[in-house]
Amino acid sequence: ALTTLAEWPAAGGNAKNPAGTPAQTEPGQTQPNQKQPTQSEPPQTETERWLAALWADALGTAEVGRGDSFFALGGRSLQVTQMLAGVAERTGLILPLATLIDEPTLGGLAAHIDKQASNGNASAISRPAAIGAAGLTIDPAAPQPLSPSQHRFWMVEQLGVPGGANVPLALRLDAKPDAELLEAALNRLVERHAVLRYAVHGDSAGATQTVVTPARVRLEPWAPQANKTLEDVLSNPAVWKPFALDAPPLLRAALVETAAGPVLLLVVHHMVCDGVSLQLLLEELAAICDGKALPEAPPAQLPPTSVGQGDAEYWRGRLAGLPPTLELPLESPPAADTGDHASAACLDLPRSVCEQADRLAAAQGVTPFLV
Repeated sequence: ALTTLAEWPAAGGNAKNPAGTPAQTEPGQTQPNQKQPTQSEPPQTETERWLAALWADALGTAEVGRGDSFFALGGRSLQVTQMLAGVAERTGLILPLATLIDEPTLGGLAAHIDKQASNGNASAISRPAAIGAAGLTIDPAAPQPLSPSQHRFWMVEQLGVPGGANVPLALRLDAKPDAELLEAALNRLVERHAVLRYAVHGDSAGATQTVVTPARVRLEPWAPQANKTLEDVLSNPAVWKPFALDAPPLLRAALVETAAGPVLLLVVHHMVCDGVSLQLLLEELAAICDGKALPEAPPAQLPPTSVGQGDAEYWRGRLAGLPPTLELPLESPPAADTGDHASAACLDLPRSVCEQADRLAAAQGVTPFLV
């Protein structure tokens, strides 16, 4: 092989790699003098620029360089979901988490997006901006299977932990609102987003869901709790009252007077919400209360399921003939308590430990939650 040198190597280098001679590398490995994106290098391409804006919005940072890693900048699972949803909304390209793990830098992910777009992989994919947006337009009256994540939360209810999948959200208000107008705003959200009107029907064979119309939420007036704090409101047994999954909406609301002022309490079932969709719900609720216009309502949707009918039939065949229960020897008899009570334990970790966890997560291309 012939290598072109800009100048003759100066004396003093070793025989294997004289000074000034480019080091030989393995295929795919970069040479020391090959220019690479650095953390301080600003975005250069159009894709890098709008992707940097998405990253900055999701991560709450002012600037993003081409060589910056999403995880090193503090990216967590919710930020990942928000950012990838933004990519899908702009390009129609739905990227799996594995893509971000393989290409964690701004420059690398932008190059991957450009490559996929040039191959035409994004042209046939659309993703409407809505709660539960990763869905497919369906016949609302036709029963549909649960998605894998929905099925997990449905199983929580079936395993004797009613209310265990409730997601409470307490919002401290500056002043006492007009209850009728607030209830009307909440019902407009229910009308806009079919996911809040899911009705789940289950039996020993499994569970299905349909979209129900109409479904209304009632703003429940709680008795004044002048001596109660926000934490007391969230620990109230009414917050963890189980939903009737076959009687939507899977959203409850209450207006509570506390020592700190009025509080709007929202409780949503985890089958129809996550951190990103809750943020969208709050943004639209604020817009409605402020009299602002909202985007056109999306069509009725149900989330796609990754388990097809053929997969289900395969596993039914593989598991046929197994005993209905697996009898294992126990060290002691089962407790009479149903085990539906839990508590929280908080542990303060030293800053050095948290920083090590962040560095390990960034090195492995995962969020610190997994570490």
